[in-house]
Amino acid sequence: MTTYRAPTTAMALLIVASAGFTSYRSSLQSDMERRWVSRTHLVLESLDDFVTSVDDADAARNAFSWKGDENLLLQYRRDMERSAAQVAELRRLTADNSTQQRALDQLQIDLRDFEKQTEDDKTPIPGRLEASYVAEHHGTPQDRFGV
Repeated sequence: MTTYRAPTTAMALLIVASAGFTSYRSSLQSDMERRWVSRTHLVLESLDDFVTSVDDADAARNAFSWKGDENLLLQYRRDMERSAAQVAELRRLTADNSTQQRALDQLQIDLRDFEKQTEDDKTPIPGRLEASYVAEHHGTPQDRFGV
């Protein structure tokens, strides 16, 4: 009877050790998946904040275009600075993903174009409309004064 006890005990210990190892490995895998899910949520939240900042900047730019209020232009600039900071955060969060880094490169180009368009066109729309109305109904100054 004692001859069977040692192999049986060894087999039982092997089964318990195997179950423990499998449980430990599963726990590590679960922890890693939880970190990925958490990081994905951070990226999605940062992306959502970025979209909100750009929408706010666009709204401030459009309001400035109609009203000419310099405070709206300052709000636009603050929103653009905030969106640039959010792109930097997205870049940090996705540093290990080259596809997302290339997408962020394009996004930064689009943001620069958006800013350039705004900086090139600082005249409020009513002022532009007034100038076009005068030119259309009264001619340009060159036409009226023969200059």
